[in-house]
Amino acid sequence: MRIGFLAITGLRVANEELLDFAMKFQALSLRATQIASLPSLGLLTLAGMTPKHIEQEYLEIADTENCQIPLDCDVVAFTALAATEKNDSTCPALS
Repeated sequence: MRIGFLAITGLRVANEELLDFAMKFQALSLRATQIASLPSLGLLTLAGMTPKHIEQEYLEIADTENCQIPLDCDVVAFTALAATEKNDSTCPALS
């Protein structure tokens, strides 16, 4: 048996205008870089708890458009950090 542990890394924002505006702030840009570089502790915990006789592979995927997902796995566990954006039309930055 082979298990693939896939961590989707990096920062993705659906609203490009919001991303461009937010990245102008040095502190936010630095924080986004720091968060993107963190390993997936949940997947690493699962990998560490997996019995030794089971083959496993841990991958961090930054580019979801051009990634090579291992297809020879029997089971795949994946994770990604998600955040939500409140749709507030009164925000001056978005008008």
